[in-house]
Amino acid sequence: MNLRWLNAILWGNSVALSWMWGLGLFFSVQMTYMFGLQGLLMFAVPNAVGLALFGFLTQIVANKHSGGQESLAIFFDKFSKPFRLILYIYQIVALSLTVFGLVNYLFVPLQLATGALFGLYLCLVVFVVLAAGCLFGEEFGIQKIKLGHAMMGGLLVLCVGTILFGLDPFKPEPFQWAAPFPAEWTGPSFFGYAIPLVIGLLVGPWLDLQHWQRAIQIHRENTSIRSSYIWGGSIFFLMLLFHGCLAFWVMTKMGVAPSVTPALDGFKYAHDLVTNYFNTTFAPGSLMPMAYYSFLAICALTTLDSGYIALKWFLGKNVEKSDN
Repeated sequence: MNLRWLNAILWGNSVALSWMWGLGLFFSVQMTYMFGLQGLLMFAVPNAVGLALFGFLTQIVANKHSGGQESLAIFFDKFSKPFRLILYIYQIVALSLTVFGLVNYLFVPLQLATGALFGLYLCLVVFVVLAAGCLFGEEFGIQKIKLGHAMMGGLLVLCVGTILFGLDPFKPEPFQWAAPFPAEWTGPSFFGYAIPLVIGLLVGPWLDLQHWQRAIQIHRENTSIRSSYIWGGSIFFLMLLFHGCLAFWVMTKMGVAPSVTPALDGFKYAHDLVTNYFNTTFAPGSLMPMAYYSFLAICALTTLDSGYIALKWFLGKNVEKSDN
């Protein structure tokens, strides 16, 4: 029985989860805070299209180069040689932002420790988050990561379902495309973010070792890279849409502009908007906030384990070729 379509879906799920790193995960909330649902779509659509485009083009590369199921791996060895340091730094920055985002926008607002213990608490959180990512990455590896992420994806669906069924009312009132509190954002305009988003669409996945490693492994398994990344882009789009719409629901439910302290540049950033709402509105240990916190943790963990696997693979390849 030909189950390549199932393999493509499994890889697509893994692609989406590995791309939900800190910046994208919480920036969907910030874009919704700044520009409403139109800002969310302006952020989500190019990112999802960028993933699908990466799969579409790497499939062409894999088909046109000789080497059979190793053709893409051979191409990447040649392609990456001048950019090894850039690829390595990009991956480190992505993983660092993931840890920063999870700690700063989840664990800091929760205030599980205060006073003199707060610094120690944050250090322990960073250590546990990194250790969990390395542990899962070491346990699964690239051959089994799609199965591990399938389990994580199932848990993620349960978390999302729990949150959606707990929304009251389900549809925010009033429903509008613009930001609920437009006067709160005094930074760059809606179109001021167009160029950065287009640049992210064009270069984002191409500099990410996770995606190159996945595309190579997908091709080795004789599965369509194109189909896998179309699934990945679609799932990723739905995840961003859920998180941004949840932020929009929270703002309309509150009815007043959220209390946000301006940053050093004088602008207001509300990446932790949803976390603060669940933390202050629901009793500790309630199902809704626990589902949301689990959603964030799964998104971060599935990025960290993927990043660990990709860095281990990339460094191993380069050490083998080193003359020193």
